Amino acid sequence: MEAYQQDPEAVMRAHGLTDEEIAAVMSGDMEKLKSLSGDGDYQSYLVISHGNGE
Repeated sequence: MEAYQQDPEAVMRAHGLTDEEIAAVMSGDMEKLKSLSGDGDYQSYLVISHGNGE
């Protein structure tokens, strides 16, 4: 998560996402994300991490 926070595009690229997929994630374009996923039946989740304080 720390690497993603520092450079989300590099982390997504390292995990095989295409330029188009990265652009959709970075823009938050839900319609584009739906079309790229190939499935309109999904839910979005917001993940908030506060760490463990160590």
